[in-house]
Amino acid sequence: SKMREPSDQEASKKELHPATVKIDDRGRFVDSKGNILAMGTELISTMKINQKKEKETKMKQMMKVQKETFGAVARRESKFYDSSLEDAQRKRERKKLGAFSFIEQGTYQRKGEMIRKQQTLEILDAGEVQIGNLSGSATATADNIASSSALTRILSRSLKVKGPDPIPDVEWWDANLLPPDKKSFNPKDSVTAAERQAFPKEIGGSMYSITEKDLLLKRITDLVQHPVPVKNEYIEKINHTAVKVLLTDKEKKKVTRIKRIEKEKDKREKIRLGIMLPPPPKVKMSNYLQILSKEAVADPSKTEAEVKKMIEARKMQHLRHNLERKLTPQQKFEKMRRKMNRDIGEECRTALFRIENLVSPVHRFKVDVNAQQLMLTGLCIIPDKSLLKTMPILVVVEGGPYAIKKYKKLLLRRMKWLSLPETGITEEEKAQMQKDIEGNKSALVWEGTVKKRIFDKWKVVDVRNEMEARRVLADKAVDHYWNMVISYKYGDATTEIKNIQTNSNNPTTKKKKKKLPNPKKKKKKK
Repeated sequence: SKMREPSDQEASKKELHPATVKIDDRGRFVDSKGNILAMGTELISTMKINQKKEKETKMKQMMKVQKETFGAVARRESKFYDSSLEDAQRKRERKKLGAFSFIEQGTYQRKGEMIRKQQTLEILDAGEVQIGNLSGSATATADNIASSSALTRILSRSLKVKGPDPIPDVEWWDANLLPPDKKSFNPKDSVTAAERQAFPKEIGGSMYSITEKDLLLKRITDLVQHPVPVKNEYIEKINHTAVKVLLTDKEKKKVTRIKRIEKEKDKREKIRLGIMLPPPPKVKMSNYLQILSKEAVADPSKTEAEVKKMIEARKMQHLRHNLERKLTPQQKFEKMRRKMNRDIGEECRTALFRIENLVSPVHRFKVDVNAQQLMLTGLCIIPDKSLLKTMPILVVVEGGPYAIKKYKKLLLRRMKWLSLPETGITEEEKAQMQKDIEGNKSALVWEGTVKKRIFDKWKVVDVRNEMEARRVLADKAVDHYWNMVISYKYGDATTEIKNIQTNSNNPTTKKKKKKLPNPKKKKKKK
């Protein structure tokens, strides 16, 4: 009987058993048949990082073999198996690799070697090369291989080459145009392989089992699928927010007038429809005869008395409304504080003044109280009475532009430094005060903008000598203010310019221009 060649299944079963390896007298590795085995030298890593990487690689290979061998085939053959889950698992494993996926060295060399071996297998199947001319297999020789078909089977099992994916006859996006039973342009069974390569694939050709009439052309429409709009809350807020319009004074008055007219029109419409009662007529002493003509004729004294009562009631109602709207002292203070805080929010200004003396209690009261009312911070240093002729009075204030402007107007324009109090003092005190107040005046030494307030509050300090005044200012690191006040001299160019500007804004100092007679204008005859 003839010896039959082992099938692929039997050969694969035999290969599953481990082969016996021996060492000959020369120290070479040989199998049970005496064939020399090519054994590569194994490199051992010495660095910890390389050893760790090798362990991870071996573990991955072991896990891969375990997945393929144990239960993988059984799962795929089961009717409950879902292939999409396996694809999702592969995608998750690919994502775990990290942000970068570098190509390892030798990847393309191995691919090229596999392609060359695959070409060799194709040549052997065609029978174009003899076995003795073939080289490149390390485990097979010409002595133990009987035919080229056996060599082909051995090389195909050892290489495990995966061919490229076939080109589909119909793409997935065109599959919906085909009938349910025909999902691809497959040629008829009667067409040979040579005819398939020779003729191009044209729809409606005689060699295909589907024609153009079988296509579901009704599914092709002119409709466009629009994506679902995504709501953007930020853009919606911008669209709904109203932009504040800045109007001029003239435009504000116009808007107010239009609103008042519309309100009056609405009121008249309600009265006309009977929704609202008409207001009573506004009777006065000048028009009561026209409004109350019958009553005035019948009893004029009584009618006049009633009209006076109505006028008095309207007046009292007006005063009552004013009292209801009037702010309390606490509300006034809060309103003033809000106004000054808003003023100081723009910028912080500092003004330094020099005053010759504050002998009059009226002057001292005004300097102190006005600074408190304008919510200014700073100091007022007043020397002892014995030093009136040698030491000036220093006033430094900090606040917003509006408050500083008001305080400057008080000290430089409104204050009458040579006036005496009219009451509260005797004749002797008045005579002595007249001598002390002689030559009293004030001046703005310096004004500027600072980053923040230096003083916490406003206070008046009485000092006995110059050293004490310097110490008070040195506590706030502004002792140079005292040097500026002491060295200030009246009559400087800058002071004169400021005085001119100040006096030009004062309406009391402006001289009235004399009107010149107009020669063209004729005098009226008496």
